[in-house]
Amino acid sequence: MDAKQFLESYFDEAYRIIKHHDKYIKEYGLKEPKINYIDLFKFLQSAANFLYEIDYGVISGLPVKMYRDIESLLEYYKKLEKLNASAMFYNKYLPNLPQYKNLQATIKDLNQKISKYESILKSSENELKKYPTVPKDKEELAKYKALKKQNVDAIYYIGKYKEELENAKVQLKHLEKEEEKKFFPMFDKLKEEILKELKRILNTKLYYFDKLIWYNASKSPKVVKFFRDSSINGDINSKTFLKYQLQHIDEAKSLNSEWISYLKNLIKVIE
Repeated sequence: MDAKQFLESYFDEAYRIIKHHDKYIKEYGLKEPKINYIDLFKFLQSAANFLYEIDYGVISGLPVKMYRDIESLLEYYKKLEKLNASAMFYNKYLPNLPQYKNLQATIKDLNQKISKYESILKSSENELKKYPTVPKDKEELAKYKALKKQNVDAIYYIGKYKEELENAKVQLKHLEKEEEKKFFPMFDKLKEEILKELKRILNTKLYYFDKLIWYNASKSPKVVKFFRDSSINGDINSKTFLKYQLQHIDEAKSLNSEWISYLKNLIKVIE
């Protein structure tokens, strides 16, 4: 499986999700908004909770289903956004390549052989220390010669396998470099394309979620009464509700300065 096949297989779930939601969008003729509604997600959560407290009927049914879809899709979007190309390359893609697996197995085998002969060398050297000179006794001489042969063979094989190990590591590094050239540009391209599509779907769904909850709210006597009693001027929509929230925030007493900054920035997005 080459880089293209691997990445297309890895992102198969994302392609299926996009296809599923695109079918829904085309079926109902939904249009993508011009502004980035993903920025409004937390605010729309707050608005939906606010409306639910006044009249839970405004949020029940379709808005709940849409919200769950959006929340799940946004979580998936953030997960893909955080995908680490290097981690995927080294932990998933390379171990999938037969040539890489073979080289890794070769390196492991050579390390084990080197370790084995280093143990033999150490053992034979320790035994040879018992012979300060070449023994004259026939039996001891035979042992001595066997130890010398072990020693020489161990040195030979350690050198041989270390050379083979170095060659295998060079091949592995070369393979990694060649695969990097194919993998990373393709990963970045596909990830960017997928995130763009998911963002388009999220924006579209959030836009209609926004319109739906405020349309329902405008038909709710309880919400209409709240807006009238609170002297909230303007249409019953996100923009009016946002301005109302900002007007009634006491910055000196509020502990959530991050939320205040967020709301202030949203004015620029909505307008």
